[in-house]
Amino acid sequence: MEQRAEINGIPCLVMGNGAPRCIMYHGWGSRKEVLQFFGSILAQNGFTVYIPDAPHHGERGSFDYHSAEGKERFWDVILEMVEEYPQLAAGLPGSGPLFLVGSSMGGFAGSAMFARHRDVAGIVNLMGACAWEKAEEVFRRMSGRPAAEDEELARIREYDPLPLLKEQNRPMLLLHGSSDPVVPVEIQRFAYKELGQPEAVTFTEIPRIGHTTTLWMAEETVRWLKGHV
Repeated sequence: MEQRAEINGIPCLVMGNGAPRCIMYHGWGSRKEVLQFFGSILAQNGFTVYIPDAPHHGERGSFDYHSAEGKERFWDVILEMVEEYPQLAAGLPGSGPLFLVGSSMGGFAGSAMFARHRDVAGIVNLMGACAWEKAEEVFRRMSGRPAAEDEELARIREYDPLPLLKEQNRPMLLLHGSSDPVVPVEIQRFAYKELGQPEAVTFTEIPRIGHTTTLWMAEETVRWLKGHV
């Protein structure tokens, strides 16, 4: 049964009582409760799951996420998530291995957290991106905006997980729908190729699936996490 808790000031849902721990991050414009069912599946399989509200989401406020002005805050929110990760992680009880699971925006942020913190045992990235500069290029192309100038890319490049991940060979599961119209799979294809397709990284495209989490993804997440505890 889940319970609400504040961990170092960050509102979270907490469920399960297993030794392996897992932080789950939701997507843009969403909230922690949306991942409740997914989290319960992990909890039933022996994990303690923590699902925080992202900054400016859920209990932490809101804005018009889908307006032009709102979309301009996308990277700012992600960077806030990355910067507050140590605050959240420091408040987690227990000493078992810690994994990250991120959906969409949560996958973007989780990849940077994973790249920067070697004590994280592994990450499952669902519909997110490990290559931030490539993602910005694709997003601008999709919206008809001109290519970003160097000064616009400065913060993205500073936190982009791909350069750090290229120096590592750590466990990652990348699951992405082949028909995703929101975060096109080409971004993760690019990242996987740039990583050199290392043995520790599993990249799976799910045919005919868009920007959504399926039951198969949840099952594969459980299987993969259990194999890396």
